[in-house]
Amino acid sequence: MKRSPHVVLASEAGDRGHRDSQVVDRMRIREAAEADLEQVLAIERQSFPHPWSEPLFSRLLREAIFMVCEEEREVVGFLVGELDSLPGQKGLSGHLVNLAVAPHYRRKGVGTRLLEAFLRLCHQAGSTNVYLEVRVGNTLAVQFYHRRGFKTACRIPHFYGDGEDAYLMESNL
Repeated sequence: MKRSPHVVLASEAGDRGHRDSQVVDRMRIREAAEADLEQVLAIERQSFPHPWSEPLFSRLLREAIFMVCEEEREVVGFLVGELDSLPGQKGLSGHLVNLAVAPHYRRKGVGTRLLEAFLRLCHQAGSTNVYLEVRVGNTLAVQFYHRRGFKTACRIPHFYGDGEDAYLMESNL
């Protein structure tokens, strides 16, 4: 995984057009810190049937692009990504590796804000596209990414450890 040391995370002004604009206005996107791991792990466990481990998240803090969304010092969502050089492609590609939002903050703009911050960071680092893998059965996530301009490139058989297929989704910046 590659981390871009040249880009500083900053939250944009609130999304006033969002239906929960008061919640969005209080959110802040920032780089994750060791002190966030307990809250990140709680969100991970609430979000996925096969959650990642604490040692993996600790390693990602050092090696990946790892950002959190917080409201009043509570972590309400996180995103893990990386910048890759893919074979046969010029330049860097953004790879969205993990995105999760606390259940009581879903559908309030948290995922969108995290994704937008990651896309900005990738663009600033010179990336021309972003890709991700998502479980075929995670229809809400697939719809979320489609609404934000991602296209399904292909289906990857048995991508996950439990045998479930993944969609490879891509978006140009």
